[in-house]
Amino acid sequence: MSLVLLSIMAAVWPSSAPTVSERWHAWPVARVFPDSVPGSSPSGARVTYVLAGVAPEAPCRRAFQPAAVRSSCRTALRATYVDSTRTFVVTVGIAVLASRTTTATDPGAERTAGSSADLGFGLAAGPSADLAAGSWAGVVAGSWAGTSAGVVAGSVAGPGVVLADAGRPATVRPVAFPGGAAERFGDRQYFTGVVVDSDERYVVATAAGYADGRTYRPGDGAVARLRHAARQLATVLHQALTR
Repeated sequence: MSLVLLSIMAAVWPSSAPTVSERWHAWPVARVFPDSVPGSSPSGARVTYVLAGVAPEAPCRRAFQPAAVRSSCRTALRATYVDSTRTFVVTVGIAVLASRTTTATDPGAERTAGSSADLGFGLAAGPSADLAAGSWAGVVAGSWAGTSAGVVAGSVAGPGVVLADAGRPATVRPVAFPGGAAERFGDRQYFTGVVVDSDERYVVATAAGYADGRTYRPGDGAVARLRHAARQLATVLHQALTR
């Protein structure tokens, strides 16, 4: 069959869209982690979350704190965003699940409802704007230039919440990127976190802190804008993958 005829047939009968469970590798990286995510502050003011960088696909236990990892996690993806004021930094982790599960005995951060799931991810890398589908392993280092069935934010423990230490929920491990507002973001710098948990094939977790690199100390709280950013990014990226 000629290439011309094959091209015509492809145009007339386009390939079917990937199923929800396959979107994480069938979609371009830039669709999973957009260069910018529109949002709002608690007061309703417009906010834009700008991508600082994307981490390569990595094992679940490398990307999430031990208390946040579960057995059904296949693999994980991470990216870090900075808000448009360059005040807050949020790492988003997507846990790709091998199968649906209905137990809820191992929460990965603060959640109130939804089924349990498993988490994962890894190494720092640069912006994802021009990466092709399935290219997580090839992400290179660089600088920055659904449903929400169970969503809770904050650094105050609630029933069934596993804490990473005194006050902070166990969640995705932060990823820093050199040369920008996210360059000092790490395990000691996150203040709060959110998990979006549903019966789909993904759990999306966030870890949020301050772009000035301040270190969390037991008893420190998180301002409403930081908690809101953690919740908003987790919810938006989860919905994009699952709805």
